[in-house]
Amino acid sequence: MIRIDRSGGVIRLARLVIALLLVVLTLPAIAIAQESPIGETEFTSPKYKTQIEWTDDWQVDRENSSIEVRRDVLGLISANGDDAVLIELQSQRSFRTGEEYIQAALQTYSRLPEYTVIEDATDQSPPSLVFTFQLSGTDIEAAGYVQSQPIAGATMVVVVLGLLDDLEAVKTRANDDITVNGVPLLVPLPICGEEETGSSGGSTTSKPGDKTEASSSSNKTDKTDTDTTDASPAATCVEVFQSSGNEPRPTPTPVPQDSRGDSFDQRNWDSTQFPGAGFRYDRSDWRVESELVAEDNFGRDGIILFHNDLSAYVVVEVFDGFNGRAGACIDVALSEASISPGSDELLTDADGKPISGSTQGRVWAAYAYTLELEDEDPTEVGGYVECRALPGAKGVLVFSMIAVIDSFDDAYEAIQPMIGSIRLG
Repeated sequence: MIRIDRSGGVIRLARLVIALLLVVLTLPAIAIAQESPIGETEFTSPKYKTQIEWTDDWQVDRENSSIEVRRDVLGLISANGDDAVLIELQSQRSFRTGEEYIQAALQTYSRLPEYTVIEDATDQSPPSLVFTFQLSGTDIEAAGYVQSQPIAGATMVVVVLGLLDDLEAVKTRANDDITVNGVPLLVPLPICGEEETGSSGGSTTSKPGDKTEASSSSNKTDKTDTDTTDASPAATCVEVFQSSGNEPRPTPTPVPQDSRGDSFDQRNWDSTQFPGAGFRYDRSDWRVESELVAEDNFGRDGIILFHNDLSAYVVVEVFDGFNGRAGACIDVALSEASISPGSDELLTDADGKPISGSTQGRVWAAYAYTLELEDEDPTEVGGYVECRALPGAKGVLVFSMIAVIDSFDDAYEAIQPMIGSIRLG
């Protein structure tokens, strides 16, 4: 077992890996449930009804497990502390391909020291990728295996972390010990309507598939102890969400439109519910975390952007509500960002002026506050929230930016071009 001594303390490998990821992310989770559905050896997603179970050889990393408004994240660490597995569930309605889900996940991991991709199988089924990195301040080479696949009602991205030389063994142990809807973790099952053309095992050359609520006879007993590709769960296929031919199909990165002057870096996001409403962002500064689809987001379509360098993210949502009145929207929007104007500190800009105001059809404010999340240390953040009225009392556009407090000034400056580009139709 590898242990790393830091300042007189002993930190196991997987915990150090997780700590490194926390340093990279430094972003608060959104709306973690007050009563966590994550148990000692099982978890059922409140949104997707996905059932994940694991043996006593793994324990929950609660610092990196969260139930968020738009995704679920489960972190597991092996009992010896040397290996880690992160499982993320997202809606299929983001319309991302498996490769795009993996690339989105790598926005975080690619910042680890000496990050290098050594195996890229994102064009195969299921798409996967292997990368290596060094633990900061050491000469230890670690590695990560990322795999994306659709499951019943969601898309699942799995990241397996361990020492480079042990990665294949870690994958096998994770596959033996962790099941999703009764199916081994890295084993994809066929999508309904797709012809089976080979093994549905967990290797990068197997066909894409879906995990179903398989019977107990379809899990660990079907595998060997050394090969995750031998599993052949006796489970039926699962329907995967498909948009109808008449529905608009959003994409993670908006398609350039010359009429709006899109360039390589400048991109437009447009509401699918309210044509003409949208804004522009610079993808050299901001990356798309996910598209928000009304059916899965309480009637709101929108987008989430993470800043490439700052500890900040932006959420833009457009929806029918408040009779199209920005003044009626702002109190609710601030509350959804966990801001309490009566007790939290109003922030000021570089000139010392309060960031707060209103004009016809627009209200905005920014506050410093402490974000307290379950099983997390309190985080000092700054939040900027703006409501815009859509023409004809059709609804509202809400623009929110949350940043750790030390990054707020830079993040506030970074969102000014986006705010200036907002279109209402």
